[in-house]
Amino acid sequence: GELAAFVESNAAERAAKADRGGITFGVGQVLRHRKFGFRAAVLGWERRPEVDVSGWDGVQGLPSGADQPFYRMVPDMGDCVGLLGGPRGVRYVAQENLEELPLSERAISHELLPHFFDGYDAASGTFLPVQQLRYWYSRDPLPDTGL
Repeated sequence: GELAAFVESNAAERAAKADRGGITFGVGQVLRHRKFGFRAAVLGWERRPEVDVSGWDGVQGLPSGADQPFYRMVPDMGDCVGLLGGPRGVRYVAQENLEELPLSERAISHELLPHFFDGYDAASGTFLPVQQLRYWYSRDPLPDTGL
């Protein structure tokens, strides 16, 4: 029935995310978009894009084009207003467009963050994924918060 189908798709999602080959970043990490400058937290990734991204401004001119991992990300709302001209929802970003940030720049805010994360670990500068994301991305590195 419906529950069995959910459990099966849930297990399939977890299995698909078990292989992190080629995946540089992990769920909960806060990164900067190299071209557009906004900071954002990773809430998920795909080994290759699940939508046609070939015409996107951010993908044009990248060494690997669309043939690379893509990340679903919650952006910082202040960055969106300041850099993109207004509020934005979840972004979909190519791996080659992402760069790491100093710890002091990782605390971001957006109304969607609590839907995907249980909190922010200031010591590691990482957001702590909700249980569902932890299950799907079981091999993604998580900060050691003593929990």
